[in-house]
Amino acid sequence: MMTPRLALLPLVLALTCPLGCTKAPAERATSASATTVDGTEPAAAARVDVDAKRFQALIAQKNGILLDVRTPGEVAQGRIAGSRAINVFDKDFERKIRLLQRDKPILVYCASGRRSATAADRLIAAGFEDVYNLKGGITGWGQAGMPVERGPVAP
Repeated sequence: MMTPRLALLPLVLALTCPLGCTKAPAERATSASATTVDGTEPAAAARVDVDAKRFQALIAQKNGILLDVRTPGEVAQGRIAGSRAINVFDKDFERKIRLLQRDKPILVYCASGRRSATAADRLIAAGFEDVYNLKGGITGWGQAGMPVERGPVAP
């Protein structure tokens, strides 16, 4: 038989644990932000990892900034046409990305997708909201049959 105190336990838990209690601790930590005018939480910016086909479609929209975060030596071996290069290992990386337009989508890639994922997270931390990372990097891009531009890098 249940004691009266135990019978009240579900009610006490319901009153003391708001709906947010069901979220994992990490989710609560990242969703703790200011509320919008209507009282809801704004959507948090997060990178979107996309495959080569989707990345190509985003490039074709011609409204984003295509960003290669590889080293100069890697860029010289081949790149996606129209990309700008900012080496993620450059000591001035943070300063350089802050010069990019924030109102445009950022399409970021590297050799394999790992450095560009890190760069994308750094872009988001710097205040960019619309950031896409090429899964598999330029290696996956080439394997998908997408064009790779070779030759001297334009200034």
